[in-house]
Amino acid sequence: MSTPVPSTHRVPMSFSPRLAIEDPLAAHWLRDVTLRLRREICWLWRERGVLAGLTMPVSALPPFTDRLAATLDLARYDEEKRAFFVQDATAGYLTQLLEQSRPEGRELDQAPRGGFTWLARELALTPVDCFVLALALSPGVDGATATVFAAVQNDPVRAFPTLALAQRLWDVPEDVLGLIGPGHSLCRHGVLIEANDWDAALSVHAPIARQLLYPSSPLPASLEHLQAGSFGGSAFDMAQAREDLPLVDDPVIDQELELTLARLRGVEDPGTIVVPVQGPRGASLSSVAARLAGALSVEAVRPAAGVRPSELGGLCTLAWLRGAILDVPVSMLTADMREHDAPIALPLRALPLVLTVGIDDPTALKRLPSEALPAIHIRPLSYRTRLALWRAHLGNALQQSPDLDEAVADTARRFRHEAPVIVRVCRTLAQLGRPPRAGDLHAACRADVDLGELAQRLEPRFQLADLMLPSKQARQIDEVIRAVGSLTAVHYEWGTARAWNESGLSALFAGAAGTGKTMAAEVIAAEADMPLYRIDL
Repeated sequence: MSTPVPSTHRVPMSFSPRLAIEDPLAAHWLRDVTLRLRREICWLWRERGVLAGLTMPVSALPPFTDRLAATLDLARYDEEKRAFFVQDATAGYLTQLLEQSRPEGRELDQAPRGGFTWLARELALTPVDCFVLALALSPGVDGATATVFAAVQNDPVRAFPTLALAQRLWDVPEDVLGLIGPGHSLCRHGVLIEANDWDAALSVHAPIARQLLYPSSPLPASLEHLQAGSFGGSAFDMAQAREDLPLVDDPVIDQELELTLARLRGVEDPGTIVVPVQGPRGASLSSVAARLAGALSVEAVRPAAGVRPSELGGLCTLAWLRGAILDVPVSMLTADMREHDAPIALPLRALPLVLTVGIDDPTALKRLPSEALPAIHIRPLSYRTRLALWRAHLGNALQQSPDLDEAVADTARRFRHEAPVIVRVCRTLAQLGRPPRAGDLHAACRADVDLGELAQRLEPRFQLADLMLPSKQARQIDEVIRAVGSLTAVHYEWGTARAWNESGLSALFAGAAGTGKTMAAEVIAAEADMPLYRIDL
């Protein structure tokens, strides 16, 4: 039922022709998988054809048979199958190819980090480990394998590899036993999706598979690079700052970064190292990961927009393979947790990975694993820094509208936005097609303010002339309006912000219903050009 194969015939590493694999060891083991599958098909032609008394054309796939009978026949035909693998012309040739030694030497030694070759060396994988991993990788790289898997496993629905198939194809079946369950290093490091039984599908997440087979490939769409200035020194260039990672010099941050680097270099635990980064909402928390990566001469990455928390484990493995620092918001670690005060568990504790966790709620620090490093704290931007950022990123707009500078100073006081928000607002204003006005600036800033569900926006209906009050109360309202308009000068030219901590003004209105308390608040908001909210206490 089989035909001789000329000695000059070269069996490819896959069923799909012209498929090239970058990693040399991956290419070897994928070829091994292909050879074993081809040899098994040869045997099934014989078992289900000649031994069953059927006449089949050479080009036909082995027919599907009763699965129970096929299982019982495994032992019945075992000796004949072994002899067939040696004596049959085609199967014997495939066996000879399988006996060829795997690649060695300089090509493997120089293989880049993150590929199949590097992984096999890093985790000390045995030959059966490499074979099972290649078997799991084969459906993702070779689209022609599905039919072959179904035929070999005698089940048209089972068009995927399993541990049962691995045991059947491997020469020493008991070697496969160690890969069942979560204890194997391939599972603990998130490379192989955990297989708990013989018939479970063997698989590898697509981005991880691509990294193993093509280690020089760019980042997948699920990850994006973080880039920032060098560690230490004047890292912030206002003219070149990116929206997502503007860095602002802060001696406290520099000191904490130096201490964190010292701790990272001295850590002996091979597991995941958590570096908390705590700062105000909207701050560029990811900039810390970028600066740590720059100091350690590695890359820093973070999940791309839209990535689901359930994908975090695969991203951790991918970052580890690439030797990158992974930066995530704490919300990705807590998304599936029902208890808001429960300890945070890492997806893959065994990974020797640096994981920076951005936290804007200080209470989350207590929920991190006990072995997490001390937090790096990013302080809110000062008024002077906010003002410098606004002026730097508005640039030409200020030159075209000199009157805008006063509004910019007022904006820097009113809105305590962090650097990423300031850069984003300035880019939005640049798309207006005209020089922005003060109203545009304030409107864009307010769009980035979220007061939650308890705050209701009110539109002022009255002007100062509509307010009829006794002279004393009218004078008090005038004083409040003048005070609001003078806050920028009083705080930052006179220096009272150092004593008042940049606080605004508070006014308490007392009186019976209908005496004009809400009306007075609306008048002040209209005169000061400020939004008015009603808060449900």
